[in-house]
This record gives sequence, structure tokens and C-alpha cells, in this order.
Amino acid sequence: MNKAPFGGRLFITAIVCIIPLASSSAPGPALAVPSSESYSNLASAALLNRAQEVSRALTAAGFLPTESFTNVSIDLEGQSTHPSARVKGSCCEYTFRQGLLHHIRRIDLFEDKGPASLILPHLTNEVLALTPGEATVRAMQVLQGAFQ
Repeated sequence: MNKAPFGGRLFITAIVCIIPLASSSAPGPALAVPSSESYSNLASAALLNRAQEVSRALTAAGFLPTESFTNVSIDLEGQSTHPSARVKGSCCEYTFRQGLLHHIRRIDLFEDKGPASLILPHLTNEVLALTPGEATVRAMQVLQGAFQ
């Protein structure tokens, strides 16, 4: 009497062959490996869109003037799924860390535009008596007092 091996159970052995697609000579679509250039384009576009959304929201709330992103500067830092970068528009620099907005810095706050300078309204009635040189010194005093 012949006994079936393994107690009468049938085992099926599967052989899996792994063929690397990159070395395959068969025609067809190859796997696209993201290049450094495409990463830069995708990450820059995503961060620019986010900076524009934030700028529009702050402009609508009255915190920022209308900002232009026509001559935008984007400085990416490394390559990551969650990119870090600085996006510089016409009046603000938006810093992103790990894909999230980290801080916004006004870059036009101390530009000398005469009576239309942004810092002058923050100096209350003193603006009428201050020269441009004195206004800068007074503005620094006001700002230092705000952070103490």
C-alpha cells in the first residue's frame, strides 16, 4: 500500500521569476525614474501655488498688499517628499519646512518709498516730525520693544 506523502495533501510549488524592467529588451513602456529636473519643477510649482494661496488669503484679510509672483525666486533645499524651500514674491518671502509653511517675512517693510513707505503708518503721529533717517531709528526702537 502506497501512502501519499504529506498525509495525502497536495502541495503546489510556485516559482516566481523577477525580471528587471530596466534591462528588458522587450518593447513597451519603461518605468519612469524621476529626474532631478522634474523634481525641481514639481516641487517648485507646488510651493509656489501654496505661497500664492496664502498671499491671496492675507491680502483678502487686509494684512498684505496685492503681491506679484511674476519674477518669483524659489530656492529649494535638497530633495524630499515634503520639500523645504524659500519662495520670494514681490513683498514677502515664504519659508517652507518639510512641506509646511514655516514663516512669512516681509521684504518690503523698510523700503524707502517716501511718504508711501510701509513702516511710517506704524509710527503713529511721529511720522510728521521725523526725517527719513530718524524714522528708521525710531522704527527699530518700536520693533525691538514689540519683541521684548
